[in-house]
Amino acid sequence: MKNLKYSIVLIIFTFFSISIFAKNETVILNEKQVLLDLYKSLNGENWNNNFGWNGETNCEPCNGWYGVECKKGKVVKIDLHNNNLSGNLPSTLNQLSSLKELLLGKNNIEGSIPSNITDLLNLEVLQLSNNQLSGELPRQISKLQNLKYLFLTNNTLEGEIPVSVIKLDKLKILYLGGNNFTGELPIFFDELEKLEALVISKNNFSIPEKNIYANMGFEFEF
Repeated sequence: MKNLKYSIVLIIFTFFSISIFAKNETVILNEKQVLLDLYKSLNGENWNNNFGWNGETNCEPCNGWYGVECKKGKVVKIDLHNNNLSGNLPSTLNQLSSLKELLLGKNNIEGSIPSNITDLLNLEVLQLSNNQLSGELPRQISKLQNLKYLFLTNNTLEGEIPVSVIKLDKLKILYLGGNNFTGELPIFFDELEKLEALVISKNNFSIPEKNIYANMGFEFEF
């Protein structure tokens, strides 16, 4: 009887162990697929450095892919700035649920910023400056509650700045210069209590009062 109970417990333990392992493996495979989507969408074969991404090595993304950093098997940072990326950002980026830093500046990325990028709830740094991005800022940008640094300078983004930006309570740096943003110069940036620097020069704002931020507690470039 004792042997039977032992066998049953062993079977149950083995079943749950296999289930947990399979679940973790699925998560890893999902994130790897997102990275492969990124590689394909941004013409990875032409990158300056695509070590690991190109499949010539058998290493996993967390074990040597250029520009990828992981923690506990989850992608937390992608740094591919100035790496000859071109094409459109894939809509699957939002599946990298632990991503904290996305650094893709100084490339030739075009098209719009995927609206579901706001699903990256752990994102702290978004660097997309010096590309060819167009369209408007995602209206749900306020979902990025952990965002501290937002760099979007020197693209061709347009439209008005969403008022929802004021809900980014942790935002320290906001660079929006060198785009085609329109509408009245937003007066709500002073509500961002942690803001240290704001750059909105070289846009198409109408200016009700040029020195509107002159006495604010952050660096301002218009």
